[in-house]
Amino acid sequence: MATKRPKSFDAKLARIESIARADGDASALIGFLHDEEPVLVGRAATALVASSAPTVDSALGDCLVRLVTREQPDRGCLASEKVVAALLDREALVPDAYHAGLSYVRRERSGIDIVDMAIPVRVGCAMGLMRTSVPEALLDVVPLLADEEEAVRSGAARAIAQVRSEAVAALLHLKVLGGDRPEVMWACFEGLLAVAPERYLA
Repeated sequence: MATKRPKSFDAKLARIESIARADGDASALIGFLHDEEPVLVGRAATALVASSAPTVDSALGDCLVRLVTREQPDRGCLASEKVVAALLDREALVPDAYHAGLSYVRRERSGIDIVDMAIPVRVGCAMGLMRTSVPEALLDVVPLLADEEEAVRSGAARAIAQVRSEAVAALLHLKVLGGDRPEVMWACFEGLLAVAPERYLA
């Protein structure tokens, strides 16, 4: 039997929706990023995407760090996935937050299986970190090419391919030579064609 949410949840959600429809008051929405209910945090993050307030990127980045370090509840990654998506939509340059999310694993029961709910978070953080162009970004993201989750490996390949360089081409080429599941191989081939089509089209 499903647990019924308290009336306070409905009131908070209605408040977030009201703010989002009205002026999108960033300070009020940022306050909801500290809520203990992941759904509310995720909805507030989504509502902040269009905000022009200068403090939004850092607030979202701080929230992500709290979530992936388990200082704040994140059942089902309902908050962290939305926060990462908001950061990517805003093209936020928050390398420390992205770096923190690269190793986030959250295994929870789904039906009869135990699954890793944090796959989109790791992939999103890889995408975001590569976009920051910090010198160590490539070194930090490359280990995800060996992640145990196929979707993370393919996502890491696409994230790395955002940088057009010989080093990236060499890494993707090596991954192809080593072999992997079809989804990962396809991501590597796409990356090679994006980075150096004249060399790898053949």
